Amino acid sequence: MVARGAIARLGPDASMAAIAEAAGYTKPALYAAFKDKASLADALAAEVSGELALRIGTLVSEGTGLPVALHGAIDAFCQFVETEPALFRFLVQGAAGFGRSLGDRQLLVSVGEVVGSMMADGLRDSGADPSPGATLGYALMGSVFMAADWWVDSRTVSRAELVDQLTMFAGSGLAAFAGPSVSGPTTTLE
Repeated sequence: MVARGAIARLGPDASMAAIAEAAGYTKPALYAAFKDKASLADALAAEVSGELALRIGTLVSEGTGLPVALHGAIDAFCQFVETEPALFRFLVQGAAGFGRSLGDRQLLVSVGEVVGSMMADGLRDSGADPSPGATLGYALMGSVFMAADWWVDSRTVSRAELVDQLTMFAGSGLAAFAGPSVSGPTTTLE
């Protein structure tokens, strides 16, 4: 989507008029496609969450096991944040500024569903009750979103360290539900 590049150049606080101009559209043409900034954020969030879901789905389908898949999912999200910080800000913070509730934030909801499903499958595969999967998926994404929001500005640790720390944090929570084998050692996928 052309607006994605415009937001990357202009930043998350850009007006619809500035986004239209940077994307090579007229303002009426942009408004014909997106009624407001929130609907533009939803379209971009659907694009990004689709990309992330494909990466996460590949990890799960490869049968890597929950610890490695969890590490890979967190890394995929953090890589997105690192490479497209303005878009991340627009989707996570900008959409919040449009008077929207947490449940209306498309990126969080879409990625939370994918991760929740991954968690439920991992719990089931370990012989544990899969019903906390959705709760754990959203809890994990909330933690990752907040940590990424802090990290994108602070950069006090490398992305690899951030991913390892978040994976360890998530793994300790999973161990409470399914035992230590679920949170067991991870390996990087790079």
